[in-house]
Amino acid sequence: MKICIAIYSHPELYPPTLNAVDFLSNKGFSVDLVYNNQFPSTWNYSDTVHLFPVGKMMRQKDLEVSSIFQKVIRWFQFVLKIRRLIDQCDVCIVYDPIPLLSYHIASSFKKKKNKLLWYHNHDIYELSRSRKYSIQWLAAQCEQHWFNRIDIFSLPAVERKVFFPMKSFLGKFFFIPNYPSLAFYSKFENTTKTVDTIRVLFQGNISPNHGIEEMIDLLPYKIGTRDIELVLKGPISPEYQDRLIVLAKNKNALQYLNFVGLTPYHQVAETTLSCALGLAIFSAKDVMNSTLGTASNKIYEYAACGLPVIYYNDAHYKHHLGKYNWAFGTDLSKESLLEILNYIILHHNELSMLAKRDFQEALNFEHYFQAPFETMQTMLKQIHL
Repeated sequence: MKICIAIYSHPELYPPTLNAVDFLSNKGFSVDLVYNNQFPSTWNYSDTVHLFPVGKMMRQKDLEVSSIFQKVIRWFQFVLKIRRLIDQCDVCIVYDPIPLLSYHIASSFKKKKNKLLWYHNHDIYELSRSRKYSIQWLAAQCEQHWFNRIDIFSLPAVERKVFFPMKSFLGKFFFIPNYPSLAFYSKFENTTKTVDTIRVLFQGNISPNHGIEEMIDLLPYKIGTRDIELVLKGPISPEYQDRLIVLAKNKNALQYLNFVGLTPYHQVAETTLSCALGLAIFSAKDVMNSTLGTASNKIYEYAACGLPVIYYNDAHYKHHLGKYNWAFGTDLSKESLLEILNYIILHHNELSMLAKRDFQEALNFEHYFQAPFETMQTMLKQIHL
């Protein structure tokens, strides 16, 4: 059987997409993967995965400043590619509102009956932040208008259900948190962190409201006899990077501030394993940041590598992470952070084993994807009867 998967970005920027692609291809499905052509692929896909990059290669920042005409042409190419593939597939999986809109336009002329799964692991589109009549704005409208044409719908955070007309939804709903893949992270061996420097990792979009500046304030301190190093992995604006450098210089601690930048996803675990603990602080109050307790794959990638986690101690994150012995809530005060760091380093081996155990037993992609996968299989059997 064949599955068409569509994402209006690059799949290798979104680990949950890669998880599903690998899972389905390893279950014997042929997978056609349609995506926005932003950079060369580096992921080791199965032989049954067929890549369909759309448009000439263009980085996201270049696409954002391109003309409206170029954006519309690129999106139209995306719709056409889906249209050519859906008559050959049994299931179409879309990953964000733009592919959902694209599928509904393309499927207006489809000949084959297939099933639609909206694997919603992206952020919630807020209409107030979208330019009226832009593709993103139209896609956000499409969410509501065509919602009941979806056969299977999922969310990575149950708190986000209020943004969708669930009361009238006729399909099947599943909670699929953005947890990392057991199959992928089992390839990496966890090692005890015995180096002289305590490496604290933040991975993601490096910006305010992540406790980064508060951690820089701690860089002049030592935990016992060991220095603290802050490792920042991910995209950052030049302005914010300069701001952090000045802050570290003022603390005479620039040597303990390390910018890693973006790397392919298959290298993420290597960086994570070189660190002692992970920052999972999201203190902004917008829809995305206030519902990331199960929607942030980064939190659980730390655990998958045996890293204890420091999270922002509000009601949402305490609800989701407060139950784990390897997760520690902070109010971002210097006293709180230093106390947590001292405790983690003193008990690191034990906490590391607990984090790894919880990931292997439940906090992994496969644990939650099995149920929607079985439902999809049942639907496919009904199609072919």
